[in-house]
Amino acid sequence: MPAMTELEIDGSTLEGGGQVLRCCLSLAWLHEAPVRIHSIRAGRPKPGLANQHLAGAQLTATLSGVQLEGDTKGSTELLASPGAPGVGPGPCSLVADAQTAGAATLILQAALPPLLMRGSAATELLLRGGTDVNFSPPTAHATMVLAPLLARFGARLDVEVARRGFNPQGGGELRVTAGLLGERLRAVDLSERGDVREVR
Repeated sequence: MPAMTELEIDGSTLEGGGQVLRCCLSLAWLHEAPVRIHSIRAGRPKPGLANQHLAGAQLTATLSGVQLEGDTKGSTELLASPGAPGVGPGPCSLVADAQTAGAATLILQAALPPLLMRGSAATELLLRGGTDVNFSPPTAHATMVLAPLLARFGARLDVEVARRGFNPQGGGELRVTAGLLGERLRAVDLSERGDVREVR
């Protein structure tokens, strides 16, 4: 079997934040080839993996069966590789803890692609961190925007706030259940905005 070509991603692309990392974790899984991300969060005052990014990366790896190297706090380089043959995704009930006010919604965002692709059997997550913190989507976005949109694609996402968490203490908890409603996602046409139904 020929060696898989390693993809190299510059984590300082555009604003140099955590979004590059979150996208690349699923890229490694979908591409079924090693992905090396360097200069992680180079555009931030404190570059490298913070607690939230680390928790999201490790949760995503567990869900998808991807193996990580360099997954330590402060690391500016991470290698995500396909798991060994026969190594499948992790268990259906998992906990991820930022241990800070790091956004639980961004941990969810990192894990969402493999979370939804585990088939129709729903997976339960307990995500700990900040539920409503600066520069991150609040929990209301997940429940009122993201979940209804995913339902149109044929995916279930239930997010329950067990406890609110704010800056700087964190301590919030989200209980998440997610999975496909059918055998696969379906295409959705979102090219038309539609008429305004109400303003409040």
